[in-house]
Parts: sequence; C-alpha cells; structure tokens
Amino acid sequence: MGEPGSQTSPLAGLALGVVAASTAAVLIRLAAAPALTATAWRLAGSGLFYILAFAALKRRWPWHGMARPELLLAGGAATALAFHFITWIASLDHTSVVSSVVLVWTAPIWVALGSRAFLKEAPARLTWIGIFVALAGVVCITLFDRSAAGASANPHSLLGDALALIGAVGMAAYFLIGRRLRQRIGTVQYVAAVYGGAGLISMAVVGATATPLLAFEPLTLVYLGLLALVPQIVGHTMFNWAVRYVTATLATVAGLMTPIGATILAWIVLREAPGVGQVAGSLVVFTGVLLAGRGERSAGRIAAGEE
Repeated sequence: MGEPGSQTSPLAGLALGVVAASTAAVLIRLAAAPALTATAWRLAGSGLFYILAFAALKRRWPWHGMARPELLLAGGAATALAFHFITWIASLDHTSVVSSVVLVWTAPIWVALGSRAFLKEAPARLTWIGIFVALAGVVCITLFDRSAAGASANPHSLLGDALALIGAVGMAAYFLIGRRLRQRIGTVQYVAAVYGGAGLISMAVVGATATPLLAFEPLTLVYLGLLALVPQIVGHTMFNWAVRYVTATLATVAGLMTPIGATILAWIVLREAPGVGQVAGSLVVFTGVLLAGRGERSAGRIAAGEE
C-alpha cells in the first residue's frame, strides 16, 4: 500500500473521506457495543493494519527514524484522536445520529481559530463566511432534530450533545497537530504511528474499566470490524492524506458534509427519516463547504496531491 497517486486531487480525496466517514455513526448503532469497545476496535484495528502495512513496505516500524519532536507530535495527535472518539462514540448512546454527527463536526470553528494561533494559517475571508454558513446549516439540522423529537426526546440528549461538542475539540486538536506533522512524514507512516498510539490508549482504557472486547455476537464483531475498515482505514486516512495539501480548516470544513451522508444512511438503514428542516440545513451546509473551498483555493492554499 503506497501513498495515493500523484494525480489524485486533494479535493477528491476529501470527498472519498467524507463518504467513508459517513458510515461510522450507523455502524456504531448497528454494533450496539459499548462506546469504549467501538473506540478500541476502530483505533486498534486500523492502527494494527497500518503498522503491519508500513513494516511490510519499509522493513521497519513506523516510529523508527522519527525525531523526538515528531514522536511528541504523533503522541499528541494519538491522544487527541482517542479522546475524540471516546467522547463522540459515547454521545451516540444519549442523542440521535444526526445531532451527534453535526455537533462533532463543529470542529472547523476551533480549527480555524487554532490555525491562526498555532500554524500561522489565517483563513481567508471567504473561508470564514463558508464556515459560518455551514455551521448555520448545522444549527438548522440540530434544531429541527430537537423539535421533531418532541416529548419522545432522550432525557439525556443534552449530555449526548455535550459529549459530541467535547469530541469536536478533540478532533480539532487532532487535525491541527496532523497538519504540522504531515509536512514532515508520509501518510502511511503518520497514520500507523497515530492510529497505533490511539489504539494503545483506547485498549488501556478498555482494560482499566473491564469493558468487554470480544464477548459479542458474530454480527456485532462484523460491524466493529467494518468500523475499523471503512470510516477509519479509508475515511480518516484520506483526510490525513489531504491535510498535507490543504489547510486543516478546509479539511474539517469538508468534513461538515459527513452529517449529510450520515443522515441519508440513517434514513436508509435505521429508518431515521430526515425532515424538511434537515434537508434544508444540509443544503446550507453544502453551500458553506463550497464557499470555504473557493476561499482556500483563491488564497492558493490547495496544492497538488503529490507525495
């Protein structure tokens, strides 16, 4: 497994990442396993896959040859990633798929602020407009989800919403660190080190809390395996590849398309039908993503996808 081809557009990579990542919430719901179990399977499974892939390709472990600053950055990214998934997956036990996904993808606002402070990459004016347009769509989707739930709403939905927002902060930190580290090392080495580290953290938490890892029905294990394969090995890896050529802000803004895909899948698979407000909000999100992409392109921040 090498890097994505040199002719691959970073925007096409982001699109593939969005499609694959959109499956996560539905797979988690179908698995019906504890949040820590789903996190450990997703991170440890994908980490092991890429560690073995890198070792087979390069005849060395991914952390060999990394300088101390790179190891520290990889450790920080791994911690942020594990924190993101533990809190976000836990949110799905307390709120709807739509609310959980749209709230966790409020990350672009934190990434945009962090990019200015830590990466010296101030988003273009049109990018800021796109961010706020997209977030307005997110708010529209969430408000409709709340009003549609009415009296049947989960009494713990505010806890679920809070966990999703905390997960958004973890995602922002993960992308900000990744943007810096990806300038120094290749995609497969990066994801092997970071997914592997996050997998170790999640496995340690599973062990400390005596959370079951394998004691499930075969179909549940299949869904957990798919959770590692589709949204992580494919989805998040495409985001990590693209973030070398586009800003962390644009990568997370593109991720705002994920709630649209998750909503469609939840409708098809879980029979959680979207309403008019959710459809309208999705169109607003799509418009915001297009504006942000145009802003970053006009600022010359989308490079050719060569590695």
